[in-house]
Amino acid sequence: MPASTGKKNPIGQDLKLPTQLFTQGKYAKNEVPLLGGVCTGEDCSVTDVHRTSIEMLPLSYTDLYAKLGTLCEFEQTALCMVCGQVLNACLDRECVEHTYQCGAGSGVFFLLQKCVVLITHNSREAYIQSPYVDSHGETSQYSGRPLNLDMDRYDILREMWCGHQIYERVISEQRGN
Repeated sequence: MPASTGKKNPIGQDLKLPTQLFTQGKYAKNEVPLLGGVCTGEDCSVTDVHRTSIEMLPLSYTDLYAKLGTLCEFEQTALCMVCGQVLNACLDRECVEHTYQCGAGSGVFFLLQKCVVLITHNSREAYIQSPYVDSHGETSQYSGRPLNLDMDRYDILREMWCGHQIYERVISEQRGN
């Protein structure tokens, strides 16, 4: 990974991304890469070309909700945080089946209407806290306060994905409930 340019950029520093990517216009300042990196067009063998997907994760929950709301009208929208594919979480096993194409049986999904993260490994599932929080660090989207991506929480998700810790976290969450 190229060295950082030394300029202060809280988004790039929190994600441990080189600052050059932001200064050279590779990423918008109000979006971050998905857990699996930026997946576009021919570069992405995982995303089904017949399905809706996004390339970047907006920093604002409101922006994400608006973006996905214009793309699809599911009762429960699930966004694969690895490849950006948008799925219908209400359909039986759609998220689980997607994990076999995208993550060898492991997956991280943001459930838009519930504002919670669903992690899966094979047929096991668990819910964990949302990376979107208000100014007080609370996750409820019903509080009326704007929610923004908490970079510390997002970094925990990224480290869980990159460190192949999904299975352990699913088991841990299931034992805790």
